[in-house]
Amino acid sequence: PPAHVPNVLGANATQATQETTTKKRKHMSNANEAAPTHAAPPPPPSKKTKGATKNNKAAEKDADGDGGGGGDDDADGANAQPTKKKKTGNDANDDAAADGVLPRTATPRQKPLAKNDRSLRVLSWNVGGLRAALKNDRVAILQKLVKDEKPHVLCLQEHKLQEQHLVEVEEQLKAVVPGYSCHWAVSTSKAGYSGVVCLVSNDVAGEKGATSALTAAERAGASGGAKKAAGSSKQTTLSFGAATGSSKSLLPPTAKLVSITEGIGGKKSEYNTEGRVLTLVFSDPSLALVFAYVPNSGQDLKRLDYRINVWEKDMTAYLDTFKSKAIPVTYVGDLNVAHLDEDIWNVTAKHIAKSAGTTPQERAAFGDMLEHGYVDSFRALHPHAKHVYTYWSVRAGNKPKNRGLRLDYAVVSQDMAPSSKTTP
Repeated sequence: PPAHVPNVLGANATQATQETTTKKRKHMSNANEAAPTHAAPPPPPSKKTKGATKNNKAAEKDADGDGGGGGDDDADGANAQPTKKKKTGNDANDDAAADGVLPRTATPRQKPLAKNDRSLRVLSWNVGGLRAALKNDRVAILQKLVKDEKPHVLCLQEHKLQEQHLVEVEEQLKAVVPGYSCHWAVSTSKAGYSGVVCLVSNDVAGEKGATSALTAAERAGASGGAKKAAGSSKQTTLSFGAATGSSKSLLPPTAKLVSITEGIGGKKSEYNTEGRVLTLVFSDPSLALVFAYVPNSGQDLKRLDYRINVWEKDMTAYLDTFKSKAIPVTYVGDLNVAHLDEDIWNVTAKHIAKSAGTTPQERAAFGDMLEHGYVDSFRALHPHAKHVYTYWSVRAGNKPKNRGLRLDYAVVSQDMAPSSKTTP
């Protein structure tokens, strides 16, 4: 499956970093580094690279039909393996070790928070097909992440499930990571496609919250089943009671999960029918967590116009609604764009400008969003980090040599902006 990595975010913006585990990498979000300027990146150089391949977005379905291989948002085109060429002094390949591996800059974590500090820990991961993930070695990886990080909220993107799968898979998830309630956004416009699920710790949601809002059973009851849900585009918001907390909780017991919402503020139906967005809103303190699986521009860039002129504008406006209410907001997930040159292993390859996720238009649109008062927390913490990626093409075999893209982010509003000055 697509080799996205788990994303871990300390959502009071005091913990953000990225680390390597044995098989997957985790992102940790800290908040204390000066944010760099976020000017739109220039178009990639026109330098020619022989043997560049075209974007190949073919999905590899597993026996369950939920896709054990590349999904709709793969970035294999940008990850294509060019033929060997002479070193030029300005290509990422010039950094490679003798064995061809691109050396990843160390991005150490900040020291742990004090025991009584207010914090919210969030983990985000594109699993590239959840039913397949629950049958292979990623189960052990997921269990270890949850055990080590103890997230309050765990968000999985690209689950690819249909409504009729939810009850069964929700029970499997609860067995794998007990102590969490599951809340779903599901694609009803296309089977085996997209989808986001948030697992919320019972320490945060409380007993009432653990059985409310977009769970498998509640979705089925509210929609009248998958058939009715497929034609529905109504935004769904359900409220929670106050969290009860526990002695093991990282949040004080006064924290409240107010609501979970599917879609983007009641806007166009595709934000609901493609199952791409879930928003969690907390009070005391106020905080909005927007989890997204951003649409890919597709093979031959068929959805590029939609991505730039519809999605990006609507999402920025949606994030701005929280800022206008003085609610800090965090935008987390597989955002399907490699913003800076440093986020692309082969940035000088000529096909980069024509590949989904690395076009000049998408990269510039991400910069435009940041100009609205948002910060890429990882780049704020590690502005000079090189070869730190979150996606490697399995089809091209790029993981062993660390030839990837950084497509997954934790973007925070300026009032949560981290600073690199206090990072070790």
